[in-house]
Amino acid sequence: MTFRKPGRPITLSWINLPVRSPTRVTRTWANLPIRGKVLVVVTIPLCALLAAAVAYYMNYRADVRAEKWVDHVQDVRTDIQEALIFLLDAETGMRGYLLTGQDVFLSRYQKAAQALPKDLADLEHLVQDQPRLIARMRRTASLVREHLKTLAALRPSPSLAGASAAGQDALMLQSAGIMDAVRLELDGMLAEEERLLAERERQQEDTRKGILFVIGLSLLVGLSSAITASAVFAGAIGGRVRRLEENAGQLARGLPLSPWSPGNDEIGHLAEALERSSVLLADREREMRKAMDLAQTAREEADRANQAKTDFLSRVSHELRTPLNAILGFAQILEMDSLSAEHRDNVEQILKGGRHLLTLIDEVLEISRIEAGRLALSMEPVRVGEAVRDALDLIAPIAAQRRVRINGIEAVACDRHIQADRQRLKQVLLNLLSNAVKYNRDGGEVTLSCEETLEHRMRIQVIDTGPGIPPEKMKRLFSPFDRLGIEHSGVEGSGLGLALSKRLVEAMGGTLGVESVLGAGSTFWTELALTDAPVERVTQARIPIPTKAEFRDGQKAQIVLYIEDNLSNLKLIQHILAHRPEVRLIPAMQGRLGLELAQEHQPALILLDQHLPDITGDEVLRRLQDYPETRHIPVVMITADVTPSHVERLLASGARGYLSKPLDVMKFLAVLTNALQERESSRLEGNAPR
Repeated sequence: MTFRKPGRPITLSWINLPVRSPTRVTRTWANLPIRGKVLVVVTIPLCALLAAAVAYYMNYRADVRAEKWVDHVQDVRTDIQEALIFLLDAETGMRGYLLTGQDVFLSRYQKAAQALPKDLADLEHLVQDQPRLIARMRRTASLVREHLKTLAALRPSPSLAGASAAGQDALMLQSAGIMDAVRLELDGMLAEEERLLAERERQQEDTRKGILFVIGLSLLVGLSSAITASAVFAGAIGGRVRRLEENAGQLARGLPLSPWSPGNDEIGHLAEALERSSVLLADREREMRKAMDLAQTAREEADRANQAKTDFLSRVSHELRTPLNAILGFAQILEMDSLSAEHRDNVEQILKGGRHLLTLIDEVLEISRIEAGRLALSMEPVRVGEAVRDALDLIAPIAAQRRVRINGIEAVACDRHIQADRQRLKQVLLNLLSNAVKYNRDGGEVTLSCEETLEHRMRIQVIDTGPGIPPEKMKRLFSPFDRLGIEHSGVEGSGLGLALSKRLVEAMGGTLGVESVLGAGSTFWTELALTDAPVERVTQARIPIPTKAEFRDGQKAQIVLYIEDNLSNLKLIQHILAHRPEVRLIPAMQGRLGLELAQEHQPALILLDQHLPDITGDEVLRRLQDYPETRHIPVVMITADVTPSHVERLLASGARGYLSKPLDVMKFLAVLTNALQERESSRLEGNAPR
């Protein structure tokens, strides 16, 4: 893969597709940053809209000017009319005074003569920007002054007897002529204003049409340019983004990338980064494949080594157990003879060493099974109080020898259930209690307590009053074969108990920890998930318990043998069968006892647990198949391991079926019904033992 300079097409080394060379405009547009593209797309319609706004504003200003022109003409017309009215009032007042001699007419003349100069001044101010009207205005003002003088000449003088009749007539004629000239000038001014107004209105109309055209054109250009720019933007950005998205999807699927249009903008940079990522991912994938191959090889080698270790340990265990069997056997025979005190002590040492070595072998093999993932667990609801009581019963003799008092009443009374393997849980508790007693002081105390945590778990604590564990040795506490420097203290031990207990608890989904105060004692605790009791689970699930079946008088109840060491599971089956009077349940908490009861009672069905305290369920099943008197009895295994290989092995060994834990009540009832019907059919045919 090669990278080229910005603005040129990017070519993928594994794709041999031609890329068309873009034009200069297209390349310039492609190289423009997205911010620039957005600015172009937005600016063009904005400029068109701005032009339309400016044109609209100009049209508004033109309308305002037109209104002012109309108001101006109206003011000129008003002032002209007022001037004519004042002239007529002056003339009428003087004539009335001449005819009647009353001062009231003379007052009218005087008011008009005083108002005329101001009105003419306002009129002159209105037309001051129009030269033609200014000339007329000046002529009009001169005529008005002359007219007022003529009228003033008609007024009789106090020093004269009065003007002659001929003189007054001449003045009257002169006044009339002047008045006509004034009207002519004022009418000319008014006509000129009207002409100017009409001309301005025509200009205003032309301007308005032009502005409206500009507005329409701006809106059209703005809309079309916006659509065009948006289409170009969408085509330039949207298409490339979709191609980028497609390439990202192809990259996620590990496919080659498709070619894309060139560009030096942000999308182009992302495309180049995506291409670089594809190269890096390809290199990383090759490296990961190499690493996976190496890891697979290492895993296979580790599996072979682990298998070899397991085979070695199994072989060593077998080879060690064979001579140990002879050593312990003959040592026990010697112990039974009459020996001297010295020889008896020697035999006890042999037995003690042999048993210690046997325990060590068992623990090493147990850890090996856990690490190899071959530890078989029977996870089921276990009542905490029962497991604690069993462990306390086993540890009581050792505690009595050391005069260590054990307080476990509270823990024994705990009625809650936890999800665990009953035997493994008892093994962990026994190990913790054994350590608490062995490493305690003489006359010390061990307290066993239980408490629920906020995480819906049960914490079981073993608290001792021993010397405690130094902080610097806490990290070595769960290391195999590490006894923290007390190997020569005289206390027996292999250093495997805590390591094995931790692995067992973790295999059951729990945790194991410790807290210690030097000189005050230690607290070992384990936490496991809480669960409902089997009977409670059935009740909460509201599974319908079958009603009492029809039970004929004289009919013999059919026997179901349940070989199970877990009391909670026994109670569950008893609770279910309480409404089945035609069934008689016989429990057996050990495998050997179950074999004896099966031979004695010939049950219609045997329910067999996989994990039993004395022998395994597989061994019980094998012996049931070996005995002629029990070979015909259907056996249903109850197991927590429902892997196909394990189920196939059970069925191949002779099991009629299996029930998984936690127990499916409806499936159990179906199995029970089928077994009872088969037994009844065999009895009627005379093939079954009575």
